[in-house]
Amino acid sequence: MSARIAFLTPNAALGERVLHIAEELGMAHSVAVYEGHLQVVLETARELEAQGTEVFVARGTSAEALLRSTIRTPIVEVPVTGQDLAKVLRDAKILTGLERPRIALLAFASIHRDLEVFAGLLGISLDVYDVTSDAGVMEAQVLRAKADGADIIVAGSVSSSIARNHGMLSMQLDSGDISLRIALQEARKVAYARKLEKAQAQRVQAVMESSRDGILVLDEHGRILTSNHAAQRVLQLSSPPVDAFLADLLPNAELHTCLRDGQPIFDVLLPYGDSALLFSASPTKVDGRAAGAVVVLQPSGVITALESKIRKSLLGKGFSSQYSFPDILGVSPQMRKTLELARRMAVTSGTILITGETGSGKELLAQAIHSESPYNQNSFVAVNCAALPPTLLESELFGYEDGAFTGARRKGKPGMFELAHGGTIFLDEIAEMDHYGQTRLLRVLQEKCVMRLGSDRYIPVDARVVAATNRNLREEVRAGRFREDLYYRLHLFRLAIPPLREREGDVPYLAHCFATAFKKKYGRQLRFSSAAMALLQQHDWPGNVRELSAVVERLALSAASDSPSLAEVEQAMDLGPAPSRKNRDAAPRYDEKSEERQYIIDALEQSGGSMNKAAELLGMHRSTLHRKLRALGLRKGVS
Repeated sequence: MSARIAFLTPNAALGERVLHIAEELGMAHSVAVYEGHLQVVLETARELEAQGTEVFVARGTSAEALLRSTIRTPIVEVPVTGQDLAKVLRDAKILTGLERPRIALLAFASIHRDLEVFAGLLGISLDVYDVTSDAGVMEAQVLRAKADGADIIVAGSVSSSIARNHGMLSMQLDSGDISLRIALQEARKVAYARKLEKAQAQRVQAVMESSRDGILVLDEHGRILTSNHAAQRVLQLSSPPVDAFLADLLPNAELHTCLRDGQPIFDVLLPYGDSALLFSASPTKVDGRAAGAVVVLQPSGVITALESKIRKSLLGKGFSSQYSFPDILGVSPQMRKTLELARRMAVTSGTILITGETGSGKELLAQAIHSESPYNQNSFVAVNCAALPPTLLESELFGYEDGAFTGARRKGKPGMFELAHGGTIFLDEIAEMDHYGQTRLLRVLQEKCVMRLGSDRYIPVDARVVAATNRNLREEVRAGRFREDLYYRLHLFRLAIPPLREREGDVPYLAHCFATAFKKKYGRQLRFSSAAMALLQQHDWPGNVRELSAVVERLALSAASDSPSLAEVEQAMDLGPAPSRKNRDAAPRYDEKSEERQYIIDALEQSGGSMNKAAELLGMHRSTLHRKLRALGLRKGVS
């Protein structure tokens, strides 16, 4: 391995001085001297850079050539001090033997032009000519100085040599020990900084390599500075893409908003080969301006697999919503109004109280609200407050620590509120919670934190609360069974699901939807006659949608044909004497015999008086129809 600091010098004498000063500075082990001019210097520098040299030190033409090259290693230029200039100009005057010689100084633009003070102090006439590392420019300036009547030329080694070739007196502008000492000390600082930078880069590279995603670091032009192995794999390349331009690899990646405007890019799907990549880019900024970017690439297949894995995990735990608003069936104005209100509530973060009779779809609506809410990327946790005894419900809701009670799981267990953090917690049958549980729930709603059983610290939680009940909570509050302050906390938004009997047109619509759904399960498509549908519509449906679904499923399993008879529908509905509802006392009561009489009359009229066809329409045997006709006092072919 090469030395950390390489001093490139045009002559051996300067090199010996450098090594001597390096030893004085305690840098002998880290400084090496390489001799050569221009092209030799560049070739040497490229070789040393490949070997890991951390800093180049050069002067004059060599420094200029390195700075203009593609060398990336830092270059420290040996300065030309005022003392160096004064000494060389004085020696040049002495060399001419003239009282006031005309001296031509050929120097790079980095040397200041305010040199009149030296001319006055030394009693000389001084002309300054700018040169570059180009030999042609140097020769032109030497000839110009000669034409201007210069007595002597003071310049670097190359220009001095050219002057001598044209028969002119010359003196080489050399660097003094102070200049060399300053340059070496600066090089030591740069080398140390590069060492720290390299260590940091290795740490960053280790972090990059630990990622399964492809990572590319770009400069301000979109050129790849470094990458990890995952990027090579994702891009299906045989070698690292360092020094390539990202635009050549991913033509569809619009990087200008990141590199030019400093705006991040998130999760853009780009076609790549036979598949696609998920593309993200974040700008790197220096002094507030974009100076490059970090690009992250993910194969779309990995994203799909990960999403599937997460969904399966959450579904297995019951911590996700499976339904959205399109899954809620209903065409009635009452239901449409409820769903419209629910959609508006979903986008808020406030608590929602859902009320409705048993089987009306309260949890289905809660899941739909979660799916359309700002919390939909996180868990949906459902808790049935009526299914657990009070002590167990408390530990399930709020969690517990190790040893909190006999039989507690080792290491404790997070509660449902913790599991719902960032998502939605659905508290079904909230009215069944005892007063102590209500008190703890109220504190969670107020303080946004929970304390596990057996713990003495609070855990912050942010979960949207949706509660549901089939009871009248106002009545429960008046009866002292439900805390009034908790009622008002939960009652920020209220949704009342109308019972099925009040949903105009929903019974036939839902019956048809359920019949179609059960076709996949039982392999038959039920079709309800007008008489059967009338019977369904007359029913009270105390179990609401759940009851109707169960009735249709029973018929799909047990009906003799795809068109269930009235008797089969009655049997599936389990009709019999039932207590009347107070709110329906004024409504006409269902008269089974009169309805049956009308069904038979309708069937006979539709069949044109044919007993066989009428019996088929009614789903009964011909002899059964004869008996019913006699029992109801009807004649064949009645009109």
